[in-house]
Amino acid sequence: MAKSKAIPKKILLSRLEQWASKNGIAGDPYLASVTHAINTSSSLDFWSSLNPDEHLPRPQATSGSTQIKLAKYLARGVYGLWPKKH
Repeated sequence: MAKSKAIPKKILLSRLEQWASKNGIAGDPYLASVTHAINTSSSLDFWSSLNPDEHLPRPQATSGSTQIKLAKYLARGVYGLWPKKH
């Protein structure tokens, strides 16, 4: 297994901030704590022992939401034109 290179602190913090902003979770307490720990180089052993999949916030999926709304709107319009059964 190849050894991974260490990412410089500034780049890591920048990427973390960009990801959080992009996903609308910049104010999350977990991310704030991790960012502080990286910034001050404190408690890194603790943070590295946690499973990020269990603690990182999950951003809302927005891909395709516009298309889904449009499809529902069009479906309602078409449904209104459908012949009614008596």
